Amino acid sequence: MRSKSKCATIPIVITSILSSINPLFSQNLGKLTASVSGASAVNNMRWSIAGDINGEEPNILSELDYRNNISIGTSLGLHYEIQKYLKLYASYTFLNTLSGEVTDTDYASDNRSEPTYFAKFNNKGGTINTFYVNILSSIYIDKKYIFNIGTHSFIYNQRFRMLSPKDPLLNSSYVYRTRGLGFNISRQIGYYNMIFEPYILLSSIRYSSYGTWNLIEDLEQPKSFVHKARGENISYGLKTNKRIGESLEICLNFFHIKERTHHGLDKVFFKNRTQYVTRLNGAVMRTNVLEVGLVKNF
Repeated sequence: MRSKSKCATIPIVITSILSSINPLFSQNLGKLTASVSGASAVNNMRWSIAGDINGEEPNILSELDYRNNISIGTSLGLHYEIQKYLKLYASYTFLNTLSGEVTDTDYASDNRSEPTYFAKFNNKGGTINTFYVNILSSIYIDKKYIFNIGTHSFIYNQRFRMLSPKDPLLNSSYVYRTRGLGFNISRQIGYYNMIFEPYILLSSIRYSSYGTWNLIEDLEQPKSFVHKARGENISYGLKTNKRIGESLEICLNFFHIKERTHHGLDKVFFKNRTQYVTRLNGAVMRTNVLEVGLVKNF
């Protein structure tokens, strides 16, 4: 973690969204479609801060790396066909983190040289919450090939924890929060009683995260520091639906999400009411999501 002689740090990455969208896109669908899925996610997130607001002394003062974070939970989705060429989608995902690894490293010189502090922790018991809304306009080429172009918005929250069996009193966490707005394009391909839909989403994100840090006694609680930045989110995946009844389908979805921020602000709060501001070098997060569930057409 950031060395005690310096001011605290703590960014995040990953932004990306853990979007979970399980609607099926078919000309045979009713006005309303609901889905429920079991979801699993694996992601890596990393952030770092500099020693001052100019990104110097040193250019990387402290760096946290959250790896192999495994989470499972549930995804709920709704699809409403406003008219034949206009559709509305919404989804909510809640996941619990089962396991993960955290490393915290501080440096005295530029470019990750002269490490002054290194520690490993566990990430267990964290959560992921995602809310996603999408409005799509469909372009019908024929009954088997459909292009969808739309705009979307999402809210993504993930709590990363830092725990150690050697220190039962340690209870530090970092809440990674992004808000995104962008556009998406997909192509639906019908094959017998199945629908395949590859897609891509491009989003601009606003990053606003904070840490609760009892690893350093001098820091304020519960909000020890905040991170603010802007960045981008690029997501792509494949959604697959197979009809198993007149109004029931099985869905299998895979998503890959990457979020990256630009340089931003790291503000640290101390118990003596003083504050310290330095540069957030950036946060990066990569997430893979797999969902399996049922879709009901009404």
